[in-house]
Amino acid sequence: MQKWFKHPIAKISLVIPILIGIFFVCFAIPGFNKLPSKTDQAPIVIVDQDQSQISSKISSNLKDNLPFKHISTNKSLEQTKTALKNRSAALAIVIPKNFSHQVMNKEVPQLKYYVNDSNGLLQNNMTAGLITRTSGSINQNIGNQKTTGMIAKTLAPQFKDQAKQQAMKAIMKDPKNAKKIQKQVESKTKEQVTLAANKMTKSLAKNVSTSVVHLNSMKSNYQYQMTPMFLEIGSYLGTMLMSVALGVLWIGSRSKLGKNKSFIYAQVNGIIGIIITPFFTISTLRAFLNFNLSTYWHLIFNQMLFGLSVLELSFLIVLLLIGLPSLVILFPLLISQVIAGGGIVPRYALNGFYQWISKNTPMYQGVYLTFNALFGSSSSAYLNSLWMISLVGLVGSIIVAWIVYQGHLGARMQTLLYPESK
Repeated sequence: MQKWFKHPIAKISLVIPILIGIFFVCFAIPGFNKLPSKTDQAPIVIVDQDQSQISSKISSNLKDNLPFKHISTNKSLEQTKTALKNRSAALAIVIPKNFSHQVMNKEVPQLKYYVNDSNGLLQNNMTAGLITRTSGSINQNIGNQKTTGMIAKTLAPQFKDQAKQQAMKAIMKDPKNAKKIQKQVESKTKEQVTLAANKMTKSLAKNVSTSVVHLNSMKSNYQYQMTPMFLEIGSYLGTMLMSVALGVLWIGSRSKLGKNKSFIYAQVNGIIGIIITPFFTISTLRAFLNFNLSTYWHLIFNQMLFGLSVLELSFLIVLLLIGLPSLVILFPLLISQVIAGGGIVPRYALNGFYQWISKNTPMYQGVYLTFNALFGSSSSAYLNSLWMISLVGLVGSIIVAWIVYQGHLGARMQTLLYPESK
């Protein structure tokens, strides 16, 4: 027994559950410390299709007064849809082409919200909250003095034409008091314009109709909503542990099989694993969710690429930290990616550390590749990121295997952690 507990792996096994508990507290809880206040970071787009004086003023008022820090007004509707699908925008407010016509004709004017449903549960809930907050702010801003003034300017020509006709009739009856009549008519016209504008603005503020256009809509069943996150967590954890096993195997066998040959064997072993695993996971998933054969193969390819990126990144860390001690980095990295992966908290609501994690590790890319495969959107940026992570991991592993595991240094590291290999 004494010999057993002298082995470093036996000691590490006692520390692992303690460390993992601490890791979850230290790397998961801080990810929520900016919520819900950080929802003001949501990127909002206002699209003015009407391009009238009234719609321009309303657009300007919304930009100045909505409770968000990132509002753009220079995109077309098509550009905005692309931004929503690429998740560079969280919500779009669209002022339709006939908005000013509806206002002037005392009809119920309409505003439209555009949202992308192909997102994590918290983001979709936050977007629904953003719509509620924005609707209240829109009603306030549409009813303010600036909007009233703009409506008054628009109404003025119509009232002036009527006033001229009235003034002409009055002057013809009493030419001596022409100037007095003119001033009285102008004063009365201003009052009428202001009264009409105020009345119209108040009515407008109460009666604006809003509707929501859903891009990439998904079923209301939460299985569909939560699938991308749990599928990637399971795949990541399995592939990460496979990488640890392969790294330990490489460290222990390189002296017998040769460093280069055993490295190639470890890579082939890992690639076989990431090729066959998706067929089991996605086939099992198909027993719970309904999707067609095209989506099935799309998911298979995405999972293979996701697995490759996790394999190479994890294998690099395993080699750098000489086998099992790499779990001290690998588990916190996994936990951080669960928070930064987009399945729970949207990227814009994360602090700087988690935003960096989301951009430079596999989970975020994998989660949204799955969202896109199931519900739609462009995947090229996420695919490129996974290819880059895979390449960096592979090249890094080759460099570490070649430089660090050399001569006496490599032998001493192996003897320290794996004394039975002497």
